[in-house]
Amino acid sequence: MAYANISFRQVELPQFHELLQEAYAEIGTAGCLPTAHTLVSWIKRDFHHYKAVVVEQLQEVEGHIHFTFDLWTAGNLLNLNGVFAHFLDPIGKKKKILLSIPSINGRHMGEAIADGVV
Repeated sequence: MAYANISFRQVELPQFHELLQEAYAEIGTAGCLPTAHTLVSWIKRDFHHYKAVVVEQLQEVEGHIHFTFDLWTAGNLLNLNGVFAHFLDPIGKKKKILLSIPSINGRHMGEAIADGVV
């Protein structure tokens, strides 16, 4: 859901539950149908797990680390800024890692972007 930029609320739609139950017949009776809250907690758990991995990868970079920003407005009108690091890994392969997604106050302008990053 997060990868495809789909609202977490979509998992609570009856159509989504029907799709899951078609794929996994026992999912509904087992009480395993996810909620938006469940997805958020899974993502937070994964974030904390992989944060150490990202820190380690960045510490191993011998060359330059470049940063880019991807700004957008979410469906709930929240302005967001995806902060990415770009670098070459030890074997020279290009890597791109999402570092954070701070909210932005105001319009997508330079000062607002900087305030969200610093």
